[in-house]
Amino acid sequence: MSPREGGDEGGRTPTREGASLWLRWVFANAVGEALGLETTVLIGAAIVSALGEGTGVLATLPLAAVAVLTGTLVERAVVGTAQWSVLKERLHRIRWRTWAVATGAGAFLAWFLGMIPSTVLSLGADSGGADAAPASDARESPATRIVLVNPFLIGCPTSISLA
Repeated sequence: MSPREGGDEGGRTPTREGASLWLRWVFANAVGEALGLETTVLIGAAIVSALGEGTGVLATLPLAAVAVLTGTLVERAVVGTAQWSVLKERLHRIRWRTWAVATGAGAFLAWFLGMIPSTVLSLGADSGGADAAPASDARESPATRIVLVNPFLIGCPTSISLA
């Protein structure tokens, strides 16, 4: 049977053990992303509640930097540990610290690039005049509630597609 007929993948026949590893990897990613993103959102919400949202460049850029740093550190720990717990069974030499640093580097890049659009949009919205909504209204809006729940809802399916 040829690879196109489903009999061989890269010279190796898929095994039950390989399928089990893949399923555990997907589950570890799903749980890690869900917990990591939700934890990051909760930390961010606590910081915004304590300090206030603020407007302008001097408030928006530090909040974006805190979001990137928090996301990086939390995902490094949570997602990195979840992934490592599965990989260590096959890759015996890999150390948690090595894997966590690699995961943190990827998380930093993702958070940094992911924060650019919302930060730029936020800075553009701050230049608006009377049409801008007050900060207290924004915190109680349905959009804010969606943002708080979204990481959990998106984390699982996203991690499956990334696996």
